[in-house]
Amino acid sequence: HSDGDGIADIYLNINLGGLMVRIIDMIPFMTSLAQDGLACKSINLGGTDVPIFNLHQSFLLSDTASDSSFRHFNHLTSLYIGGCGISNQTKGIENLVDILNLCGSIEMLDLRYNDFSSAICMNLLSKALSNHHSIKVLHLEGNGFKCHGASAIGDLISKSKSLEELYLGSNEIGIDGAKDLARGLEKGGHELKKLYIEANRIGVDGAEALRFVLVKQREQKCKVLEKLYFENNNLSEDAATELGRALNSDGLIDGSLF
Repeated sequence: HSDGDGIADIYLNINLGGLMVRIIDMIPFMTSLAQDGLACKSINLGGTDVPIFNLHQSFLLSDTASDSSFRHFNHLTSLYIGGCGISNQTKGIENLVDILNLCGSIEMLDLRYNDFSSAICMNLLSKALSNHHSIKVLHLEGNGFKCHGASAIGDLISKSKSLEELYLGSNEIGIDGAKDLARGLEKGGHELKKLYIEANRIGVDGAEALRFVLVKQREQKCKVLEKLYFENNNLSEDAATELGRALNSDGLIDGSLF
């Protein structure tokens, strides 16, 4: 990519995901990139042991070593940090929030399997995400945050102006959690197009809460969702069919019914 002033900015995609990388120091690596005029567009640390504090510090310290146009956090659009045990790190969630506040250009954020199971953790994360205006795709599968986490996510849905795809599979949100998501959809979430809630035991009552909101929005011609995936949620065939009809038959993602 070339700026208008003729200075060439080179953007990198860093992919260490799935490589069984143990604890490494990101600071000298990110600093050296910045000194060479290189900035990161995508960083994949999924399944690694890189401390989230170290990643945050690598952004801050590399900033002091480079021209402002090469700041990593100015250009980062994709961040994959699933399976990094963030909630088990000292002040892990606080450091994650700091990264989100710093990196305002992130559009794709992968936070699956990080043990975000506490209400405090989910409330902090939801607040930070609600204030972020670029994230379009958010992965939160397998965090086990149950109904209290779903309440925080429902609040996020109601406030987000950018979120288009939300992945919440395998979080045990249950009936009450599904109702919280429905309330979030009813209050806002007008950009949300795809919602994945598979394997969450939402049951017939949870499905009915979602169906009611979807029907209401369709009748008011302000239908939000385009695609819905709700496989493996303890639903009868009739309940699954009715939920699908609320979205229209062409809005079901393959495999949703049974």
